[in-house]
Amino acid sequence: MRASKKLGATQSAVSVEELKTQLNLDHDPDVALLAFKIDAAEAYVTGFTGAPIPNPCPAASKQAVLTLASYWYEVCEAARGPLQWSRFTLDELSVVQSDLNYA
Repeated sequence: MRASKKLGATQSAVSVEELKTQLNLDHDPDVALLAFKIDAAEAYVTGFTGAPIPNPCPAASKQAVLTLASYWYEVCEAARGPLQWSRFTLDELSVVQSDLNYA
């Protein structure tokens, strides 16, 4: 079992700049909104896997956070009805959970 630190309260698996790149944004979006989406995605990944995101953050965890945060930023309609997860997102989270189980 490899030893790893867990991300602290002020650290994030994904930066706002990384999320802006993922979203292909060329304008100045609401940075607080992007940071909120990152926080929410990290909380969801942590809840789904049952373990905190390790530091350094594995690539699969980072991709899961980026995918969720991007989805929640781009799909405002999710707030108006039940959230529909894509099969890709669920498969991605399963990979993250598997990676953490073998860490």
